[in-house]
Amino acid sequence: MNKFSNSIDCVNTYFNELFKSNLTDFLKKTESTIDTLRIKYCRNSGISNLNLCKKDGIIGVNEMFILLTKIKNSFSDKRPNPLPLNEYKNKGATAIIFHETCFSHGVILDTINHYKRVKSRQQTYENPDRLNVLLQPPFGILLNDYFLKNCKLVNNSCKATLSDILRVHEYGYVKDVKEKCEEMKLNNITTQRYDSDTYISQKTYEASLQAVGCVMEAVDKLASNNGEYKNAFVAVRPPGHHAGSSGKVKSGLENCHSSNGFCFFNNVCVAGAYAKYKYREKFKKIAIVDFDVHHGNGTEEIVRNLESNVNENIDIILPFSGINVTVQKPNCHPWLDDDDAKDVLFVSLQGYDIEDPREFYPSSGSSQHNTPKESDIYPGGILNVPIIHNKKFSYGYRNSKHILPSNLCYLC
Repeated sequence: MNKFSNSIDCVNTYFNELFKSNLTDFLKKTESTIDTLRIKYCRNSGISNLNLCKKDGIIGVNEMFILLTKIKNSFSDKRPNPLPLNEYKNKGATAIIFHETCFSHGVILDTINHYKRVKSRQQTYENPDRLNVLLQPPFGILLNDYFLKNCKLVNNSCKATLSDILRVHEYGYVKDVKEKCEEMKLNNITTQRYDSDTYISQKTYEASLQAVGCVMEAVDKLASNNGEYKNAFVAVRPPGHHAGSSGKVKSGLENCHSSNGFCFFNNVCVAGAYAKYKYREKFKKIAIVDFDVHHGNGTEEIVRNLESNVNENIDIILPFSGINVTVQKPNCHPWLDDDDAKDVLFVSLQGYDIEDPREFYPSSGSSQHNTPKESDIYPGGILNVPIIHNKKFSYGYRNSKHILPSNLCYLC
């Protein structure tokens, strides 16, 4: 990343390009200096050694861009006055949608033995504590006074039906998930591995249907004409963006790890297909924006399969001769009709290892796979925004200051 030097000319040039105005005049108006801007940045970022921010300090192009944007907006005469709170409320509330069934997937041992509980939780990072931190009384984040006052809690959503799921997923895959859960109930098995990193439990199938149903409930709330809701936040599990049409998605790279990535049914895609089907006159276009340290490879596969020219290679053994041959099978899976591909856009912002994609799960998300502008379905289709970084592991990506600045710069 480029660094700002001590020279004010360097920053001034960059500022001129971004804001079409002179930084020196702006600093004079706001009674600021480059150093005070650096110090404000460091304080806001939790950096204690302010000397690091001066002269040839650590401020990068993206970070300074965000900082200057915030400061410039705070002094802008064109900035609109915020709406009074009562007017804001009249525009509809935020629905917080959840359901207790989603806690039952991959349960943590209910024991007073702290060691056993921690060990149970560490079996998989995707566990009920993800919802507990949001919704468990009395300290759940979404249960504080602000959210209770300004949002409406919805916890009575219906489960998705099999027909809802089959708009997106293959029947054989859905049947496999259901049968594994039923088998675990018969054998009194609490949890077991579904693949290399995904755990399945007795209630996984029910929790997955409920998770999808909650996202569909959000669609129903927003499609209502009474204006009661303006948007929705859906707190459910298991998650979904690694689940393709038949579960795990192959990256196409040799010796590459592929798995369900903690996911079973693609909640957002099923809800998108539901919106397209049930509210076809209201929702002409669907945009799915996915920001995560890992690429939503399942969602990309599902959206890509909306195109009528997508084929899948299948290996079959010819009868009698025993010869193994590869044939192509049409793999189009529309949500409503043949125009779906141009009316659905999937945008993904995620970490990506450009040197060796196999080193960072799920090894997909390259911008080389984006839908070209020359395509008949553009600007629908796929838009990947890979965030390149020198740290290859999830923890490093999540804790770097690289992802958010890069995403904001892209969106601006």
